Order: sequence, then C-alpha cells, then structure tokens
Amino acid sequence: MAKTKYFPFMPLFIGLTFLIVLTVYFLRENSATSTMISPDIHLFLAFFSGITLVAFQISMAGIKKGGENAIIFLLGGVAAKLLLTMIFALVYVYSHKVGKLQFLSNFFILYFIYSAFEIYSLLYNLRAQKIQ
Repeated sequence: MAKTKYFPFMPLFIGLTFLIVLTVYFLRENSATSTMISPDIHLFLAFFSGITLVAFQISMAGIKKGGENAIIFLLGGVAAKLLLTMIFALVYVYSHKVGKLQFLSNFFILYFIYSAFEIYSLLYNLRAQKIQ
C-alpha cells in the first residue's frame, strides 16, 4: 500500500504569511498607499493566520480519519472559521473607530487569501486520498 502524499501545508503557509507581511510592509512604506493600510493590519493577519491553521488541522484530522466523518470535520472547520471571522469583525467594528473602505479592503482581502489557500490545500489532500 502506497503512502499518501499530502499537501505540504506548513512550509507554504509560512511562505504565504511571509509574503503578505512583506507586501503590507512595502505598502505602508510607500506614501501613496500608506493610507490604504489599517493600523491594525497585523492584528487581522495574526487572527487569520491562527484561525486558518486551526481550521486546516481540524479538517485534516477528518480527512485522515476518513469515512463519512471526514465531511463533518471539513464543514465544521470551514463553518467555525466563518463564524469566528464574523464575531471578530463585529467586535472589532464596535470597539474601534474604523474607515469603512479601509477596514473592508484590509479585512476581507486577508480573509479571501487565507480561505482560498485553505480550500486549495484541502482539495489537494482530498484528491490525494481518492487516488490511494
């Protein structure tokens, strides 16, 4: 029986996070784009990095377990990420004075980047499990 080759999540996850941190740094240093970046972008980045890591680990536990429970774990991880993101956004908006466009662009661009990466890596792992 061949060993299933899973997606190398952690090295690519760290690389993606590093790329985003560099992009934020250079956008902040540029005087033309510095107003587009929220002062709390690092809080958003830390939140999305942590929640994506936890949701992926929950989903991978389901994929490795296999069977019908795998779908429950996958949907549970995605649903937990979505709910925690909505709660975080609600708490942040009510506790900070924010610019609407600046908050929306910073927060949801990071949400979509990390969600797309998580979904791609989960699909890769599901394909690898199906081949086995």
